[in-house]
Amino acid sequence: MLGAFLGARIATLPMITETLQLILFILTMFVAAYFMIINASDTEDSELELNKKEDHHISPWLIIPIEGLGVGILSGLVGVGGGFLIIPALVLVGNTPIKEAVGTSLVIIALKSITGFIGYFGFIDIDINLIFTFTLAASLGMLIGANFTRYIQGKDIKKAFGYFVILVAIFMLSKSGLVISH
Repeated sequence: MLGAFLGARIATLPMITETLQLILFILTMFVAAYFMIINASDTEDSELELNKKEDHHISPWLIIPIEGLGVGILSGLVGVGGGFLIIPALVLVGNTPIKEAVGTSLVIIALKSITGFIGYFGFIDIDINLIFTFTLAASLGMLIGANFTRYIQGKDIKKAFGYFVILVAIFMLSKSGLVISH
């Protein structure tokens, strides 16, 4: 939450332009999609098996807060939720079972999103109607999506979502004016 607040405050600095934020956001989308796709073949069993290894050179109690701060700053700066970084930290470093890590990450994302919002509040115009409409639609989508998870394997969801993120990043890149077209 501290990182999200700091990232939001950094985003309000004059040197952080909308173009820079957009570039960072699109790059983050491509990186996240890449890791989702290449790691889609990972199973819950292999992730849990990695949990059992106890040869961490650095204490998880140090790694998790550092990663949390970094993810929070990125979240506040460019607006990404960070679940693709939070879940691996919880599973691999915090020895949290995967399903518990997913639920925990959703709570973490909600809390840091609120904190990031507070960091922006008063510095940018906020469309409250858009916020409520999008939140309602996203909540409905999450309920529908949660029901589908019973029928679809996690690796397939992860891979499909990775490709979807790539398509959205390409669309955003094409609409941004950052790419010169002839």
